[in-house]
Amino acid sequence: MRVWLNVKEASAYISTSTRSLRRYVNDPIEPIPHSYLGNQLRFHRSDLDSWLWFKKPYNKLTKSQKEMIIERINYSR
Repeated sequence: MRVWLNVKEASAYISTSTRSLRRYVNDPIEPIPHSYLGNQLRFHRSDLDSWLWFKKPYNKLTKSQKEMIIERINYSR
């Protein structure tokens, strides 16, 4: 399973449209964590999970919050 997702893959992963995903990227209050590879948007799977659950990037979560995400990922496999 890929860790870095493009816009189409990320929108399918969080069950939203690509248009909504781009709006989330540009949100002034709680933007979805993203990176650029050249001029292409990329999303890390753990950042998508943490944003969906806690509206924060993965690296800003507490240890217990990270454990909750890891448990969810292991459960869904």
